[in-house]
Parts: sequence; C-alpha cells; structure tokens
Amino acid sequence: MDNRKLEDLQRSLDIRKWHDSEDNGIDMCRHYEFCKFCKFEADFPCARAYNRMELDKEKPAKKPEAAKKAPAKKPAAKK
Repeated sequence: MDNRKLEDLQRSLDIRKWHDSEDNGIDMCRHYEFCKFCKFEADFPCARAYNRMELDKEKPAKKPEAAKKAPAKKPAAKK
C-alpha cells in the first residue's frame, strides 16, 4: 500500500481514536481490535496494524484437525 493511502487511513484512525479517547476519558491506544496486530512502526502504526488485521481476516480459516480415533477393541478370544 502506498504511503498516501497509509497516511489517509492513519489520519482517519487517529481521528476516531481521538474522539473515542475524549468520550471514554482514557487513551484508546491498544484498545482496538487491530491493536493486537501492531508492531509499533514509526510510520503509520495504526494503519499498518489495521491492514494486517484485514489481511488476516481474508486468510482461509484452518480446518481443525480431526481427533484421532482410538483403535478398535479386538474381540475377546473364545476358549
């Protein structure tokens, strides 16, 4: 993504973060869903984290591995 788009996205997220911080009375940094994708880059950290979150959503979900079945019990030998 080019820097212009990152800059626009960062500006939008900063405005959202500012208003949410004012409304909640706390700094909202590290309180959004995309924050877990943050690597604290110097340039456009929120925009880059947001894009990583969106890319992660696009990945196909891994199929859960089927639990291994226990081996079938052998019938008791007749005497």
